[in-house]
Amino acid sequence: MNVFEFFRRWKRGMDELSAEQLLYSKMVGHVGASVGMFFACLYLLFSGSWWFVGFCFFIGFLQVVEFLSVRKQLGVLKEQLRNMKMWEENNRGDL
Repeated sequence: MNVFEFFRRWKRGMDELSAEQLLYSKMVGHVGASVGMFFACLYLLFSGSWWFVGFCFFIGFLQVVEFLSVRKQLGVLKEQLRNMKMWEENNRGDL
């Protein structure tokens, strides 16, 4: 497999992802960043760089807020998909 074929297959795979899968992967990324910022805060606190802890704590807080926002978006998306499926099932004979 050459580089061009790899990128063509990668692009095709990315195009086939659903919105639900994209939001879920975004949530996982925010959890990882939040955990990383927590450990960075602990390291900076114990290494004596306490002045930088506030900045790291703030970034971690933003990651948690963004995680909650994406979680809410995922819930709304699932509700919309469920409603669309119910509507399609109820209106199947009308078309």
